[in-house]
Amino acid sequence: MLDNLIERLKSAKCSDRSELGIILKTAPLLKALKPSSMFFVTTKELEYVCENMKKAGLDFVTLYEKSDRNLIFVYRSLALGEHLFADETYSYLRSCDYKGNEFSDFLPRLRKRLKAYYEKKDIFPHEVGVFLGYPLCDIQGFIKYQGDAYLFSGYWKIYDNLNQTLLKFADFDRAKEEAVDEWFAGKKLYEIAC
Repeated sequence: MLDNLIERLKSAKCSDRSELGIILKTAPLLKALKPSSMFFVTTKELEYVCENMKKAGLDFVTLYEKSDRNLIFVYRSLALGEHLFADETYSYLRSCDYKGNEFSDFLPRLRKRLKAYYEKKDIFPHEVGVFLGYPLCDIQGFIKYQGDAYLFSGYWKIYDNLNQTLLKFADFDRAKEEAVDEWFAGKKLYEIAC
């Protein structure tokens, strides 16, 4: 698959490469395996992302922007709400000073924390992992061990439930392969979403 991808990209237009890059960043979300995804796009790519995410039935917000860099958060509302408001996760977010009963209530704090980080005024807000659907045990393990002593590193660093999370990573890899195959077959991003 990688050789095919490289050959196709050599002859692809810049807009095609951008589209494939976004598909690769969001494949687990597009295939309904994750509640959300977060990534940077240029201002030019932002219009494309907005249009395609709407067509795919996904929600999105801009979390941070500076110059030609826009940090986009794309999500499935129902799945994200179920994840964020599960008892343990919600308790953790409250301990990080997130208040409210809806994702939109958390946005001002999340934006403020990310802005402080990107403007080098504060450390990275590790609770971002909660918004991305990472297991709480892995977020807390990362904080406790300062990114060291992990069991495995993939889509995130695993600190507990290794086998279960490795199966999830394998599902994410399959989602990427499936999404890329669909893109090679001529589907657009919004058509790839489940």
